[in-house]
Amino acid sequence: MTCPVIGFDLGHSACKLTFDAPVGVRRMLFPSIACLAQPISSPAEAERAKAETVEVGGRDWFVGDTARHQGKAATASGLNDRWVETDEFAALVELAKRRIEAAGVKGQQFWIVGLPVGSYVPHRDAVGKRMTSILGQDARVLVMQQPDAAYFAHIYTRQGGLRPGVSPTNESWAVVDVGYFTTDFVLYENGRYIESCSGRYEGVRVVAETVMRALEARGIKRTLIDIERILPVGKLRHMGEEVDVSMEIDDAFAQLFSNIFDQASRLLGDRVELLSGVLVAGGSASALATRMKAVWRHTRLVSDDHQEDCAALHGSRFIISEGYYRYGKAKQYLEGMNLATAG
Repeated sequence: MTCPVIGFDLGHSACKLTFDAPVGVRRMLFPSIACLAQPISSPAEAERAKAETVEVGGRDWFVGDTARHQGKAATASGLNDRWVETDEFAALVELAKRRIEAAGVKGQQFWIVGLPVGSYVPHRDAVGKRMTSILGQDARVLVMQQPDAAYFAHIYTRQGGLRPGVSPTNESWAVVDVGYFTTDFVLYENGRYIESCSGRYEGVRVVAETVMRALEARGIKRTLIDIERILPVGKLRHMGEEVDVSMEIDDAFAQLFSNIFDQASRLLGDRVELLSGVLVAGGSASALATRMKAVWRHTRLVSDDHQEDCAALHGSRFIISEGYYRYGKAKQYLEGMNLATAG
């Protein structure tokens, strides 16, 4: 009997989960923000904060939206490669664990998490141990390389088998995963991971920093968390007035995307013309894919066919957690096949 699979994309700006619920596959999302809890005088707000308050190391922590509103954090979690060793990391995992249990997921669970290309080898063991210490020894934890998940979301179904028409050993796919701190690149050539074509570049954080500096030059001070929230809408409210910052945002993204394309070209070289396609994933995947497709017409978004009545739970930003989930189901499927053969 297989246990519930949970694909946990513990991103630097938001935590995304795709998981086996008692009825079907569900998703959830909360900001990757954690800070030490503080007293709240409003009874109603204090009661509301309980749902996003967890204990780590004997101290209470606000997490998610409560940390965003009540805390003093100026940036989301994950400012360096060693953040998995911090109490903030533990607090985020604790909240994810609580919400999974609240969704009715019981018993042993199979959690799949990931790390960017540059952090995977040096930190995978530490992440696995930390996750197990938080989730419990009964939990099964697998740590994989983050951009690989986009590839697995493309080739596997939610049942763990190959998508119809997909033949990994006869196809080659590059992946460009646009994250907050880094943009990661990987290549699977006829089903085999190619080390020399993996790499990373800066992520969306540089856009937020560029826009923040532009606003400061106009006498408007905002934290990085504030800037991240306005990137999709291109405007903010200052002194009661609406301020249009769409031009600054568009210019910053255009520069980032140009640099990402240059890095992808350097890593893939002439191989790119022989590929079945270039898969693009991440929160800004749609805009990047449009620009890349003008040069590499075999560029495509990893499709997301999740069915749930909430627009925030759909789209490219969930492809990594979806890929973790599908890889977990594929692993269970293959393990079941091996047991059946052995029997």
